Order: sequence, then structure tokens, then C-alpha cells
Amino acid sequence: MTTAFIPLSADPSATTHANTPEPGETPEFWPWNLTRDSDRELKLDGLSLAEIQSQFGDQTVILDEVDLISRLFVWRSALSEACWEGYGMSGATVFYDVSAGLSAELAKQIVGSGIHLRANSLQQLRELAQWGINGESILLVLSSAAESASANLLKELSDLLDSHSLLGLDLVIASENLAQELPEVLLAEPKGTFRSSINHLLIDTQQVSAKTIQSLTSHPEAQINGVATSGHESLSDLSKLPEGILRLLKGLKQVREAGATSDFVILTGYESKARLTGSDPQPLSANEISLKMAETVRIICQQLDLTIPSIYNAVSTQVLAQSTLGIAKVGNESAGVLVPARLAQKTDPAGQPYSQPAQVVGINRQTIRVHSWISGEQSQN
Repeated sequence: MTTAFIPLSADPSATTHANTPEPGETPEFWPWNLTRDSDRELKLDGLSLAEIQSQFGDQTVILDEVDLISRLFVWRSALSEACWEGYGMSGATVFYDVSAGLSAELAKQIVGSGIHLRANSLQQLRELAQWGINGESILLVLSSAAESASANLLKELSDLLDSHSLLGLDLVIASENLAQELPEVLLAEPKGTFRSSINHLLIDTQQVSAKTIQSLTSHPEAQINGVATSGHESLSDLSKLPEGILRLLKGLKQVREAGATSDFVILTGYESKARLTGSDPQPLSANEISLKMAETVRIICQQLDLTIPSIYNAVSTQVLAQSTLGIAKVGNESAGVLVPARLAQKTDPAGQPYSQPAQVVGINRQTIRVHSWISGEQSQN
């Protein structure tokens, strides 16, 4: 949910700052480019936030584009280093979850920085294809929520793969029904076309039964590459991480014992719990989480006699929250206040429902642009 406290006023004469550090005191709290100048005016990348509010209104969400890309790149660097082959690991890939919120401009920036994108529906996949994102940069997770939107989801996916340049995407099946329907699609004519369009095919072992996994693994056309947890987990304590990794690797062992022999991948959804109030604890760093993930995978693989898999990790709203600011009028603060905002939500920074979709204004090297934003299943203009 969006925070409802009043942390920092855009009005330099205001006295209401509550329990919130000033910009620069705690870089994990505010976007890195937020400053307060000598006249006490808040600026993002040198641009006055009060003027931005005056221009775009009180339902505006301000996104520091450079901050978001930088935070994602920190994740990529940390996980790649922790999972370097020279350390006996098998590499890693970081994904940004489209459902947290995205625009065409940002998608291209993110992919250009070496971070991949996670889509959770065919609608999101279509958006990415229309934006020119190639399949090799996309992970598609199909769950029961996505299944409810279509009676022939896998057939529609097959048609979509044929009609767009999506060759090489990774696919996660996170639904028992879809897993049971998969063999029919795999055998459809021309035989092998569907599977050859997909890079890694992963199964969510918490959503698909052991019996169905056994059947798929032995299917000659399936070529299961790994296992996944399709949810996200915001960590404030590293002690919670090993339990989830153990569950995943036990699922991977099950897949391997059923006969799968390909290079293997596991998908996780770990990220640091964002600091949304001044009293929140110091968040875990991407480096801390990445090192713990790599260490845990290495130890458990030794215990289970497993070859170490490549690690996919998808980050979501927690990263985005640290790169955004929401504007709202509170009390007599005519210039408004700024709070970290989660763009996937439908409430304003004061916790009230928006009467219309939030406008997302991106700032990148002193350039302002309004984003056509997608969040979840809906497009926002």
C-alpha cells in the first residue's frame, strides 16, 4: 500500500516533516537524485518539484528514471558477481516485473542495461512485443490468474509466438490446469514448433502437482529446464531465505530424478523490503541478498547432490518504490508533500483512491516526459 504519512514538504517554508530523513542522509530512502538546495527547495535532478507539481497536478507520480535503472543495474551486478562461474556457480539473470509498472521508454532503457523483463499475462507480453522488446529479454509467467483471462491460453500464446519476434523467451507454467494442457500444445502441428520457440521451460512446483511434473518431465517434447516460485518475497531478514531456496532445489531434484537432463534454472523473487518511513529499519542491500542466495544454493546443492543451477531473480515494486515520489496536498501545505509511491496501487500518496489514473512523469537528466504506463493488466495514459 502507499504510505500515508507526511514525510517531506515541497514547500521550503513548511515545518511539517514528520519522522523522515532529509535527502542525502539516507540514499536508500529517497531517489538518489533528490536534493534540497540552499533555499530549502526540493529538486529532483536539478528540477523544482514544486514547479512540476504546479504543471502536472496533485495526482502526479514522479519517477527518477536514472535512479530506477541504476538500482536495477546494482542488482544485476551484485547477483552476477555472486553467481560468477569462477566461484563455482552457474551464472544469474535479473528480471524486472512488468506488473510493478512500466512504459515503452523505460522498457527499452532497462533491457539496454542488461536487465530482462518478467511478464505475467499475454496482454503484457503483447505490450512488450509492440514496444520492440525481443523474446530473449522476456520471462513469461502463466499462473491461474492469467489462465482466468482466456479459455485457450496456451493456444493463444502459440499463435502470439508465431506472429511476433518473441523467439527465445523463457516460460514458467504456474498452474496445474495449464501444466496438464501443455502436452497437447507441444504435440500440435507442426510438431515441436512451440517448444523450439521457448528457451527455458520452468514449472512452479508449488502450483503444479508432483504427478503432473513427473508426466511432463518424461514427455519427449517438453524438455523441462527448471523450477520456479512465481511469487515475490520482500526480505527484511536473511534467515527467511534458505527455506524458500531449499523448497525450490528439492523441486529441481524431483525434476531431475524424473528424467530431465538439460541445463537447469531456478526462478526466485527476492528483493529488499523498501524503506517507506523514517523509522523503518535499514533495508538489506542487493549485495547482501545476492551473496546469501549464492551461498545457500551452493550448500544445499552439495547436500542434495545437485549440479548448481543458474539463478533467475525477479524484482518488483520494492525497487520501484525507492525511485518514485508521489505528490499530494495535505492540510495547509499548498505546495504539497512528497512520499515514496508504489505505482501499481490505485491510491494517492495520502492513501486516498485516485479519481483518475495517476500520471507518471519521468525525469531523466533534466528532461521531463509523461509516460504511457502499464501496471498489472491495465494500461494507463
